[in-house]
Amino acid sequence: MGIKCVIFDLDGTIAQTNELIFESFNYIAEKYTGRRFSNEEIPSLFFGPPEEGGIRKLLQLFSSDNKVLQNIDFYVESAVNEFYSYYEKNHDKAKVYPGIKETLSFLKHKGLKLALFTGKGKITTSITLRKLGLEHFFDIVITGDDVKYHKPFGEGIKKILDTLGLKPDEAILVGDA
Repeated sequence: MGIKCVIFDLDGTIAQTNELIFESFNYIAEKYTGRRFSNEEIPSLFFGPPEEGGIRKLLQLFSSDNKVLQNIDFYVESAVNEFYSYYEKNHDKAKVYPGIKETLSFLKHKGLKLALFTGKGKITTSITLRKLGLEHFFDIVITGDDVKYHKPFGEGIKKILDTLGLKPDEAILVGDA
């Protein structure tokens, strides 16, 4: 049998994006709640579901404005759109780790399927892959928007295997955590 597919995580594995993510999140946090969060606080408080879920939680927990809380869906949508805009405009802070493009090219040349499973949402994933010139490497991309049960659950990995018609022992996962 052997390995037929390599599944990669995105943030912290193939791309250095944490600074951009934290900066984008704090831009929204300051604007909507007047607070900044440390790099240690952001993942523990707001990571899990894609960006919309983290921003909704931010506004629900830390907004002191009753107008925001009474119209939460409107403010979440507005904040998420601002997050995406800020994230894209400042994407030059993100970098591909050295050797990643060469590794992906080598694996593709060897005939392996390449997949991406990330907790990010579709929009930020698309921005990152496009801006870093990585989108053409992957046969399938599964984001946090594509699953009901987010990381660390394996729903995204199962979707990849099912879509590609592979058994679990025919794939390997490369990630940072």
